[in-house]
Amino acid sequence: MARKGWNVVVSNHRGLGGVSITSDCLYNGGWTEDVREVINYLHRKYPKAPMFCVGTSIGANILVKYLGEEGESTPLAGAASICSPWDLVVCDRFISRKLVQRFYDKALAFGLKGYAKLHQPVLARLANWEGIKKSRSIREFDHHATCIVAKYETVDTYYRRCSSASFVGNVSVPLLCISALDDPLCTREAIPWDECRANKNIVLATTQNGGHLAFFQGLTAGKLWWVGAVSEFLCALHDSSYMHQQKFQENFENT
Repeated sequence: MARKGWNVVVSNHRGLGGVSITSDCLYNGGWTEDVREVINYLHRKYPKAPMFCVGTSIGANILVKYLGEEGESTPLAGAASICSPWDLVVCDRFISRKLVQRFYDKALAFGLKGYAKLHQPVLARLANWEGIKKSRSIREFDHHATCIVAKYETVDTYYRRCSSASFVGNVSVPLLCISALDDPLCTREAIPWDECRANKNIVLATTQNGGHLAFFQGLTAGKLWWVGAVSEFLCALHDSSYMHQQKFQENFENT
């Protein structure tokens, strides 16, 4: 998108990208306040610029949840969700079901513990540090860290409240959703097929293959198919005069 002349902003999850935690708040799979802050800041700074947002993996879940929470109030003109887990309860059950999935589960838990170690002074004070160090799955990490910091009663409570599938119906801007049916992490069982069909603003695209955020193209796997698809979608939205008229009318009515 930058090569096409677009202004691009990357928002890292809180505590990632080499940024220290400066408060008693960490990101989680349903924490929408940070992306909301970024979007509102950019909208205030560039009020006439159409804005689009792309979320991948857990970021896709956060993005769709944000869109559902905001409804017609979002300043975004369109968005794309790539390989969202959709339903965190279903994905949690799926990832512990088979050997291959359990391998991914342990690998991701290892990454979360690395994240925790970067912010040990905060987490050791707020959460169960000994439990975090012994965590061998995402669920165990969420039990000892996420639920305590975010004040969820149980892990399943956290998963249910933060699953973006529950917010799909209220998405009010054009949204492209891409999921691979062979995704080893975000199972096809979690895709909210009926909810997406019922919302005229959503295009749900599923592919037989693609894995998790892979979708490799060519013999050398030098390109990712989803990147091109998202680029085409966003450019089509940007070139749509009807979309701009509609968004301008909405903004005018709200002022």
